[in-house]
Amino acid sequence: MNHFLLILICLFFLFLFGVYIYLSVGAILLRTPFVRSKTRVAQRMVEIANIQQGQVVYDLGCGDGKILFFASQKTDRCIGVERMRPLIWWGKIRNLFHKKKVEFRCENFFKTDLSDADVIFCYLLETVMQKFYDQKWNELKEGTKVISNVFQMKDLKPVESVKVKKKTVYVYVKN
Repeated sequence: MNHFLLILICLFFLFLFGVYIYLSVGAILLRTPFVRSKTRVAQRMVEIANIQQGQVVYDLGCGDGKILFFASQKTDRCIGVERMRPLIWWGKIRNLFHKKKVEFRCENFFKTDLSDADVIFCYLLETVMQKFYDQKWNELKEGTKVISNVFQMKDLKPVESVKVKKKTVYVYVKN
């Protein structure tokens, strides 16, 4: 029995190491590292968004869905888009323990239809934010809020910037 338990523990740590390698290689290949938003910043981003019941919320590069779980307390339609499968799996596991459910999609958000979005959260590198502006901004409906943790869109002036601890959150609204 002890050998079986030892083998299980070793397999578990081997699995975790494999996930770590996958995320590391994925971050290099996709040029998008997984960096989790601090809890206070995520909560404040949801407050800033002023989400109303019935609104559709997206998180682009959602990771494990941290921001979406906070947002799901305000509305029923929260969608996370992420390319790294292990993060989606972890988000879905976390989803099992929440009353309000979050939808996770494993896809490239540049191919995601965002025309129904009321609020979009992102914590994306500046180059990716610029690509988002170039490729997706015109697809958004009027009034859509884009809330960005740290990184700005060069070609667009934020309507608001809010300091949260040492981070700055930028708010953009599609006119």
